[in-house]
Amino acid sequence: MTTQPPAPTPQPSALTGRARPVRVECGVDGRPLGRDPELVALLGEYQDTVVRSRHLDAITTELVRLRCARQHDCRICQTLRLADAADSGLDEGLAG
Repeated sequence: MTTQPPAPTPQPSALTGRARPVRVECGVDGRPLGRDPELVALLGEYQDTVVRSRHLDAITTELVRLRCARQHDCRICQTLRLADAADSGLDEGLAG
């Protein structure tokens, strides 16, 4: 049984100024799954900021969320579609 390394100390976000834990998916050996932990952290922060923002339209927000889901290889997030994006005209060809 392998142990995962200790969780990193939350650092203040460059975008929000608040500290939050870095989410890094780890394999059985405890190492990041082929991704740079710093890049994963930045992508997570970017996604959180965009998805919670009300400055972008629903379709753009959904496309960012789906792109991040593909980058994280989250199959659940890749298959879900936000209702407000669908109501705004997002189709599978665009979301694809």
